Amino acid sequence: MKRFKSIVLLVVSLALCALAVSATAAQADPPIDDAGGTLLYDPPTLLDLTQVGQTVFIEAEADGVIGDGTFVGAIHEEYTVVHHVKAEFNTYRGVLYFDGVVMDSEGVPHEGTLTLHTRGRQDPGMVFPTDTPWHMSWVIVEGDGELEHVQGHGTGVLVGLELIYTGRVHFAGH
Repeated sequence: MKRFKSIVLLVVSLALCALAVSATAAQADPPIDDAGGTLLYDPPTLLDLTQVGQTVFIEAEADGVIGDGTFVGAIHEEYTVVHHVKAEFNTYRGVLYFDGVVMDSEGVPHEGTLTLHTRGRQDPGMVFPTDTPWHMSWVIVEGDGELEHVQGHGTGVLVGLELIYTGRVHFAGH
């Protein structure tokens, strides 16, 4: 009899969990599969430049604006470019802070802040800025305000100081 009660209790617990998960999923908006727009950077500020053997590490930061598209607002990005001298290509990793508005799947604006991780590659790349495109990716790692539950990821191409981005954005559980 104890075993039967334990099994019934387990089944009831699993059923309640399934209902809770399905209720949460029902509140989420459909993802925006065609998120995109244009980001314009101000000229970056060089913070540090260090050469170690055949590798140059460039610490920099840049501000900018996203004036159209899924995201609209101001950004600040802190990043490290790694220039591989012998192979003549660059990689970078950064953290981008966004303050503004994100449109949901119904075109409703939501205001807040986001933190995104960025990374990219430029091939060929030089230690000085060039117009060779950077191919990059981004992922939202944190949100605040009305953007607390926003998730998303995508790609972009940066030429000069203009980044054209595309991706997928999802308002989970709002």
